Amino acid sequence: MLQNYISQVNELNKKFLDRREFHNLTGELLVLMAADKNFWIEVFKQNLTDKGFLSRKWTMYEIPFLYVYENDDFYLKVHLFVPLNNYESKVMASAIHHHNNYLITTHAAFGSGYETMLFEKSFTVNEQTKEVNLKIRER
Repeated sequence: MLQNYISQVNELNKKFLDRREFHNLTGELLVLMAADKNFWIEVFKQNLTDKGFLSRKWTMYEIPFLYVYENDDFYLKVHLFVPLNNYESKVMASAIHHHNNYLITTHAAFGSGYETMLFEKSFTVNEQTKEVNLKIRER
């Protein structure tokens, strides 16, 4: 089953040079993957039998994830946004991070999803306090 989804994504990748179109169509596949119990079984099995994954040294700056597939054109991962032990609404579980100039297609397979904020690229850093003056562009 997993290989079937990967093949479908690869076919879309070859067929659609327009990356936005590719991402839109791949998003439809993400919905199907998320609803497929066998997809999850295979992804967990793939990762829990991979010595490289099991011995990975995670940093506090990484969002935990499970590998699904990657090639030179795209990465397919399952990110895990795990609730904090003392769950509080409106508390971020992930640090602000940068995705470069990539297109990102997501689907919240479980839970209510997550909130994304886009910041203006121009910002200042107070050299004394190290505070950063970020302005939200889109929420």
